[in-house]
Amino acid sequence: MYTLPNAKKRLNFGDNFLSQAIFQTPCIYKHDNSLSKFSNFPLLFHQRVYENVLDTWKARMDRAEYLFSIIDGSEFKEDATSRLSIMHYALEQECMALLYVFWEYKPQHYSLSYLLHLCSHFTELPQTIFPKETYGLHRIYYMLCNAQHIMRFKAQDEFSEGDTDKAYNRCERFYYEAKKVGEEQLEHLKELHCKQSNQ
Repeated sequence: MYTLPNAKKRLNFGDNFLSQAIFQTPCIYKHDNSLSKFSNFPLLFHQRVYENVLDTWKARMDRAEYLFSIIDGSEFKEDATSRLSIMHYALEQECMALLYVFWEYKPQHYSLSYLLHLCSHFTELPQTIFPKETYGLHRIYYMLCNAQHIMRFKAQDEFSEGDTDKAYNRCERFYYEAKKVGEEQLEHLKELHCKQSNQ
C-alpha cells in the first residue's frame, strides 16, 4: 500500500497509523532496517491532529446521516435495491469515520465487508449488529455488502420491502451505536492530544 519513499516521508511527518502498524505489531518479514530510525519517534499528539480527526469524523457521519434521511421517507420504499444501495454507502461512511477516529486510517480501496472487518478489531458492533448465525441474518449482511453490485447488474428487485426494512433497522442501530462509540473515543483523543499540546 505504501512505497518505501512514501512510507519514510509519512513517518517523518508523524503518521500515527503507519507508526503503530510498523512498530507496534509483530513483524513477519522485513527486507532491511531502513525504517528502523523512525522507531524511536513518539506518536504525534497535538491539538491540530485532534481537530483533523474531529473534522473527518463529523464529515463522514454527516454524510451517513444525510443518506439515511433520504431513505427514511415513504416514497423510497417501493424500490428495495435503491434503498439497499443508499444504506450500503451510509454504512461505508460510518466505517470510514470509525477507522479514522480509532486508527487515523483512510483506506484507499475497500469493500463494505472489509471495512466492517477492520472495525471489528476495535469494536464488537459489526458482529453484534450484523451477525451471520442464521440464514436470515446472513442474508441481510449479504444484501448490504453487495447492494452496489446488485444495483449495477440486476434490473429487477430480488428483495422485498420487508427485507429492506429489516436491513434499515439494523443500519439505523449501527449508526447510533457507532456514533456513541466514536464520540467516546473522541473524548479520549481530546484528552490525549489537547493535554499534550498544552504542556
